[in-house]
Amino acid sequence: EILTILSNRISDMYNNMFLLFPIEKTSLTEYIEFCSNNTLFITKHSNTLNTLMLRYHSDPEVYITAATYEFDDRNDVDSARQYFSEGLKYHKNCKRLYVEEFWVEVQHLEKTAGASLS
Repeated sequence: EILTILSNRISDMYNNMFLLFPIEKTSLTEYIEFCSNNTLFITKHSNTLNTLMLRYHSDPEVYITAATYEFDDRNDVDSARQYFSEGLKYHKNCKRLYVEEFWVEVQHLEKTAGASLS
């Protein structure tokens, strides 16, 4: 229970920081990693990541990190696809975004044993 309280409090502190200060890549990446490492304890899932991604477009790596987090840690392939799609709007020539998007789709096919093709 203490870990849940602390994790939610830290998540709230990140949210407040993002509201008060300009978003920096390192802070955003650290927030995503924090969420990834504490998925069992963070019970107050908000739309923070979606809101942040709407405000921060300057680095394709952040889209990759967000999409990977959604797919690997939250098992949400649709959100992962959305982050890749948004990232490709702003970074059309980023080869790594295309490669990572393809890799997530391959992993999704493996997880669903091809059922997602139907």
